[in-house]
Amino acid sequence: MNSRSVKRVQKMHGKEPTTISTWAAAVVQAVESYGCPSENLLAQAGIDDKLLSDPDARIRIEDMSRLWKLAVRMTGDACVCLEASDKEEPPSDEAFDMIMAAVVAFARILSSDAVQPVRVELMRKRPSDPEAFHRFFRSPLVFRAAYNRIFFPPDGLKTPLPNR
Repeated sequence: MNSRSVKRVQKMHGKEPTTISTWAAAVVQAVESYGCPSENLLAQAGIDDKLLSDPDARIRIEDMSRLWKLAVRMTGDACVCLEASDKEEPPSDEAFDMIMAAVVAFARILSSDAVQPVRVELMRKRPSDPEAFHRFFRSPLVFRAAYNRIFFPPDGLKTPLPNR
């Protein structure tokens, strides 16, 4: 992403939670695989279609949630997300980062922060500034690992999940 794009995205989104733009592209492809027209899908969700061609672009979570709801409504399939998960090939480093972060975040949320990873291994190369990874995962990190893996303490797996 060039500096002009970064400034445009920051100006548009500031400090709001965002996700990678390639996920929106996967949702559009999934909707199209159902034979549904997708011409106005991004506009209805408030997403600039130019962001989809920029792998470094970010989309507000609020807009992405709107896109998912529109995709479900348009396809009539509440499981369209499963179809979309197959559309990003090969998954980008950012997609794996997000998936790994989501797993850790859910473990923390479900356990009221009691379950923390003891080690995280990522296949991606070490970023020029890995501090954000260290702050988020709060555990030893290995970059350029053979696999993307999260290690939790065995006792953490025995933590009961809250009932809804």
